[in-house]
Amino acid sequence: MSLLPQSDPQAPAVVGADEAVMADEPFVFPGFGDRLSRTLERYRSKPGTFLALSLLGFAFPLVAIGILAATMFGAYAAALTGANPGAMAFIGLAVAILAIAIFSLIQTAAMAAAAAFKIKFARSLKVGSSMFLTMAVALLLGNLVLILPAIIVIPAIILSVRFALVVPVVISERRSGIEALVRSRDLVYGKTARLLLEGLALVLLFAVAGGAMAALGGLVGTSLAPQGGAGKVVVGLAVAAFPAFVQWLLAPLAYLYLQSFYEDCVALKGQDWVMHPRKARLYGVLAALGGILMVLALAGGAWAATRFISLARHVAPPPPAPVAVTPAPEPVPAPPPEVQLTPEQRDLARYGDVNTIKIALNTYYGEKKDYPDKLAGLMPTYLSSIPADPLTKQPYGYVKVGLSYKLTFVLEAGVFTLSAGEHFLTPSGFDVEPVQAAPAPEGGQNTTVVPAPPAPPPEPVSPLPTEPTPVPPPAGTPPPEPPPPQADADNDGLPDQAEAVQGTDPANPDTDGDGLKDGEEVQVYKTDPTKADTDGDGYKDGDEVYAGFDPTQPGNARLTDTDGDGLADLYETQHGLDPKDKDMDNDGLSDGDEVRVYKTDPTKADTDGDGFTDPQELQGGFEPNGPGPLTPERKAQIAADAAKYGLY
Repeated sequence: MSLLPQSDPQAPAVVGADEAVMADEPFVFPGFGDRLSRTLERYRSKPGTFLALSLLGFAFPLVAIGILAATMFGAYAAALTGANPGAMAFIGLAVAILAIAIFSLIQTAAMAAAAAFKIKFARSLKVGSSMFLTMAVALLLGNLVLILPAIIVIPAIILSVRFALVVPVVISERRSGIEALVRSRDLVYGKTARLLLEGLALVLLFAVAGGAMAALGGLVGTSLAPQGGAGKVVVGLAVAAFPAFVQWLLAPLAYLYLQSFYEDCVALKGQDWVMHPRKARLYGVLAALGGILMVLALAGGAWAATRFISLARHVAPPPPAPVAVTPAPEPVPAPPPEVQLTPEQRDLARYGDVNTIKIALNTYYGEKKDYPDKLAGLMPTYLSSIPADPLTKQPYGYVKVGLSYKLTFVLEAGVFTLSAGEHFLTPSGFDVEPVQAAPAPEGGQNTTVVPAPPAPPPEPVSPLPTEPTPVPPPAGTPPPEPPPPQADADNDGLPDQAEAVQGTDPANPDTDGDGLKDGEEVQVYKTDPTKADTDGDGYKDGDEVYAGFDPTQPGNARLTDTDGDGLADLYETQHGLDPKDKDMDNDGLSDGDEVRVYKTDPTKADTDGDGFTDPQELQGGFEPNGPGPLTPERKAQIAADAAKYGLY
């Protein structure tokens, strides 16, 4: 016996069309307002039934979660006993998914029956239980039909709207399968746009109501929540509970509205309907193709999952944790022995140190017109640290003599034109006649230790007691001729003899092609002139110096930049710039920006001499190095260098 009475006076063929039938007048399709009014009126007729059925939408997932939790607990227990928990976990997951699907279909069919026939809760639940398989087949076929059109999107949207009355058709007319899809399509045909717009209006209404209730829940939860972590939990529950309450109240409206729209379409087009075979074949073909695609997708997913599990099983397991055993104390290993340099290598290092000190002293004198009393006076502006003898680890002997100085050092084997023994350096250059060195001990090399320079007396005197105080030459006496210069074929600041020792090319001022002359690398920056990247950090030494970084230290170690113009002090000293003046020409552009970004002369406010300063020309879009505007290539170069080096 059917649960749906055929002679029910509230049958859908009558609802919404009574007046048109009785008056024998053409039926006028109602508007959205009239349909919504009838939907609310039907809701008010049996609110308890609809709210109870809506509550099942929350209860059924909870039951499924309980099933899943129970199976997971069983899988855990099986794992403890040594059994394989994978099969039990998979069965539990499948049962939970199946339970959710069945419960959802039963609730959908029950809600649709209550909306169509105004029956009570118990009877509508019976109808839902008896019709859920028919409902499942119709909805499954509808989804399979939509798979292929979904590739084009728009046909899928149109079809999904036309299939929207499948649920009322299945419940009210007890049609199934493809027949229910075709019947829904024919009813909605011609009213597709209206159903889509009215459905979107309802969705917007639900969204606004849900958002408002979420905000209200947040306010209520905040006002009631205690301090601390528990307060956050209370607020979260309130924000989730208020929209859920709205969903519980409004969910029946969706079923009631679809039922009202279905009844209006039936009243407009009549109940006498015969399915067109061609449409049935079309939807059957689409459903078959969709089924094939879904099976292929599931098979591909299963294969991928199997492959992943197989790969995971072949991964070597982690090694077992080592047993905690207190090891016997091991002797502290001795530090690795220092690399022993040869006497020739130490002499080259001394030669470089003395030249470095000489450059710092000359820079100091250029600014202060005097020499420091001690080498410590050069730190940190002119030297980052005081060089020391590579053998004795003691600083080189230095003493100020009047407006001059004397820097003493000892060579073990000799370097270039300087022979072994004690030497000194003055502003006039090296004294090529060595000071007699102390005799070497038996069986060893000359290891003369340079004594620390004596503290100068109140009056400037020489630190060497055997030498008389220098007497200035009489007026008119020509200055002594400087020693003959050493040969330097490539003019890189490193004599040819030194290049032979260093292994550099005496005919190439930049042997390694890193942008620094060989002499600068040896005497100033302490880099390897045969390696373009001394510290091995991927940047050439010249590029690092140009950018202000230390080419001997990997990472972000920077060279000293006293005036903060972006150029290292050593670079400015080498190129005739003042390391203590950020803007030598006072044109408003820092020396670093002029050198690296704008390529202008940092010692001239108007590089091209046209009467406009460099910044004025740049602001006007003109070339500061010559006539005419800045070219697109020049603008791109300025922008790239500004991004690379930054502006100071």
